[in-house]
Amino acid sequence: MHYADFRTRGWFLVDNVYVVLALVGTYLAIVALGPILMKNRQPFEFKRLILVYNITVAVLNAYICYELFLRSKLLNYTWTCSPIESDGTDPNEVRLSTAIWLYYITKYIEFLDSLFFVLRKKENQLSFLHIYHHTVIVLYSWLIVKFFSYGLQKSLFDLLAYSPVMFNSGVHVIMYIYYGLSTLGPTVAKYLWWKKYLTLVQMIQFLIGMIIAITAYFTKCAFFSSKIYLMNFFFIGGFFLLFLKFYIDSYKKPAIATKSAKVQ
Repeated sequence: MHYADFRTRGWFLVDNVYVVLALVGTYLAIVALGPILMKNRQPFEFKRLILVYNITVAVLNAYICYELFLRSKLLNYTWTCSPIESDGTDPNEVRLSTAIWLYYITKYIEFLDSLFFVLRKKENQLSFLHIYHHTVIVLYSWLIVKFFSYGLQKSLFDLLAYSPVMFNSGVHVIMYIYYGLSTLGPTVAKYLWWKKYLTLVQMIQFLIGMIIAITAYFTKCAFFSSKIYLMNFFFIGGFFLLFLKFYIDSYKKPAIATKSAKVQ
């Protein structure tokens, strides 16, 4: 723990990893036991609450994305690989770290996605991808805040700091706007034909992350062990494969089945 970022010490849900693990464990218990407890109960309806929730999360992610983009520009972060000369106390670096911490906190807020599915008896939405994503991203975000909450190089190659958070926050703005619109009923649903393209955007995000990680690994652009970049390549690659499978199962296979049925 002596390698921890000194600026985020004492921040909410940062210091104690056991608290983080306990919250993740609680989340997993809810998604496992919730459907059992709801089996003989009527589903709840939270249309207005879910709409407000989705708008709130979208706004939070928009703010995070803006802050990371602005602060990284003011700090002259580039695509090159040059060490940071400051001691990490620059106000813009502190703001950048704060934005990454806020991103980390939103991952706990997004546990509500699964809770709403449980209470509305939408168990089919609690897929492996959904649960895995919500679980692992909390742990991943904690690692970033705890150890790498600002760039160790003036570079987007610093994959463990602001760049993946900035990309992901931007994607989440679009995603939660979509979720919010989907609660408005059939009159709006007909305009949500672009859902599959949202999945493609998510996959492109992971591809960019993989390219950054593997490039940083081979160029040895690292203040710390370059093996961390290799670890991230496979970590993000796992997400890419899961989303690719989801895309094929959700859009390609049904399209092929429909085409075959018309031929027959």
